[in-house]
Amino acid sequence: MEEVIFLQHNNPKDKLRRRIDKIKASLKSGSFIKRIINYYLVKISLLIKSPKVLGYPFYLMIEPTNICNLKCPLCPTGEGTLVRQNGLMDFSIFKRAIDELGEYLLELNITNYGEPFIHKELLKMIVYIKEKGIKVTLGTNGHYFNDEFSAKNLILSGVDEIYVSLDISIATTSAPFLARKIALSPSPQP
Repeated sequence: MEEVIFLQHNNPKDKLRRRIDKIKASLKSGSFIKRIINYYLVKISLLIKSPKVLGYPFYLMIEPTNICNLKCPLCPTGEGTLVRQNGLMDFSIFKRAIDELGEYLLELNITNYGEPFIHKELLKMIVYIKEKGIKVTLGTNGHYFNDEFSAKNLILSGVDEIYVSLDISIATTSAPFLARKIALSPSPQP
């Protein structure tokens, strides 16, 4: 199982040393400089209102799945109004997207209308992105942080930022939402 591999790299000094080595390699290869130049090309395109963007995307959002374990009323997935079919992104498609755009990306956000932790290869995706020197942001509802093993592996994967969507805490405000949201399923299927 992939997750076991991550636990072998839990020495903080080794992790810091690996990150420093990646930064040095990035600077030597010119990829960091290439990303910064690309960023400014895009910004200049906006400033001069160019009909053609001079650079490539420097920020990307990828949705590994549009399946979710909740039925939040403000989300197209929870409402059942998402017009595309439920599914999981194949790792080869994910890898191809990163391989094509990775040298220009500063940040990749892994989330959208699904719960990313439903995807069995999420940690593999994060590690692949981090190997390219790209900042990784992840959005989740937090329901899959159910044991120390999964939380520890997430940290060891190298994710840079995690944001968690939380329920409304005031009973009078949240009651209509929670009545529709209670549709937890331990393992939603595509």
